[in-house]
Amino acid sequence: MATKIAVGMNAQFLKTDVSAYVAKDDKTLEILVCPTNMQTSKVCTLGEIVEDIAKQFGIKEDEMKDKINTACSIFDLTADSLKFNLHQIFFYRKSAGAETEGGEDTVITEFAFSVEIASDTPIGLPGILTISSFYLCVWNTSRKQVLDTLKMDELINLLPN
Repeated sequence: MATKIAVGMNAQFLKTDVSAYVAKDDKTLEILVCPTNMQTSKVCTLGEIVEDIAKQFGIKEDEMKDKINTACSIFDLTADSLKFNLHQIFFYRKSAGAETEGGEDTVITEFAFSVEIASDTPIGLPGILTISSFYLCVWNTSRKQVLDTLKMDELINLLPN
């Protein structure tokens, strides 16, 4: 019988609870990162992210925020006015040893990442075009449960009939 080992952990990424698992036996390695409950996803500001990074790495928070606020001021924004809301984070990788006739490894990799970035102060040219939020979605999975949380749809589904 093959020896198996599995390790798991719970963490938080952009104020969203996530779980990570690694499982290994003699022939297979599996890695999974997924949200524990997307309903617990909370909005966090760029300022909060900067504070956390500064604390973790012993960087002067005020200096970091000043530089970010200077860059954001071009659009009349601040680090505290840019808000991030994670809609999905998913990663799955399974690699199986050389079990095929050709001796090649079998590798499956699937991922999905979706985040909304918003601001209370719209960016743009008032009266012409203003943007209050935008989404970034990257995925290669076809798992319905994951795709339903992306907050983005295939373009073909957005077109009128």
